[in-house]
Amino acid sequence: MVPEAGRHDTPSIAFLAGIADHDPTAALRSLSCPILAVFGAEDLLVPVGESARVVATILRDAGHDDHEIVVFPGADHNLRFGTARAPGFDELVVTWLQRWLCHR
Repeated sequence: MVPEAGRHDTPSIAFLAGIADHDPTAALRSLSCPILAVFGAEDLLVPVGESARVVATILRDAGHDDHEIVVFPGADHNLRFGTARAPGFDELVVTWLQRWLCHR
């Protein structure tokens, strides 16, 4: 379980310390399923631009053609815009799943 942003208790700190230097390259290279990677542009925990570029590069270099990377302007780490989910997020997921499930 991912700890809530802003928490500073021992389990949260231990979790964050454990993932701080995680390199997802091997895991991303090994994926063969379609991938939808979604980021919130105002994420304070992840360097969004760099992360999206790195994911795209790894997937491209691995020959993985069935992926989509979407950044929601104004959305935070939890893909929220204020108190609501990022506008268009639900539609994106439903459309992406329908396209993937109906065209395979």
